[in-house]
Amino acid sequence: MDSGVAWAEAVSVSLVGNNLNDVAIASATNAVAVGQNGSILLSTDSGDSWHISSSAADDLNAVVASGGFVVAVGDGGVISQNTNNGADGSWTVIASGTANNLNDVQFLTTSIVLAVGDAGTIIGSTDRGATWTPQTSTTGQNLEAIAYNGVNNTLVVGANGTVLLSLDQLSVTAPIPFRSKWPLVLLLVGAGLVALRRLRTAR
Repeated sequence: MDSGVAWAEAVSVSLVGNNLNDVAIASATNAVAVGQNGSILLSTDSGDSWHISSSAADDLNAVVASGGFVVAVGDGGVISQNTNNGADGSWTVIASGTANNLNDVQFLTTSIVLAVGDAGTIIGSTDRGATWTPQTSTTGQNLEAIAYNGVNNTLVVGANGTVLLSLDQLSVTAPIPFRSKWPLVLLLVGAGLVALRRLRTAR
């Protein structure tokens, strides 16, 4: 309640043995948490207390919320959507078009959503998660997380050091090329020796 200075355990239902994997703020008062065995928990008092809201068939790994819409993704390609800030009884199972585990989900705009998962899976929605379309992926590695800079650049990371970059939100995701606007400096330190070398700027 004090921006992370002190912490106290919130009141929650008993989920012994079930991990909770992600949480999202859906509104000024509503929060949604998801986890093992398809658990979906809802708080309507800013996270002070929680109750079971719904459940899916498989583990849920990530959840995101924007503009009243909440999208949760998980194992077996499961996607569950809520159109009312996570409110009880408003969850719908959505066809994802993949049976691969989905590991993260992110709103890129108020309507565009991206989800990533195992075996290089990337799927996108342009209607807040109601329908999904496969996106171009250049890897077969498991993809674990998404970050978006609020303009166009989308980063996806995954197994074995995989990093993908998209410059056009939902079209083509390609391996990051080496580039920089600034001269790079290489610093070598060893046995008391410090060497400084300016490298050619990549263009």
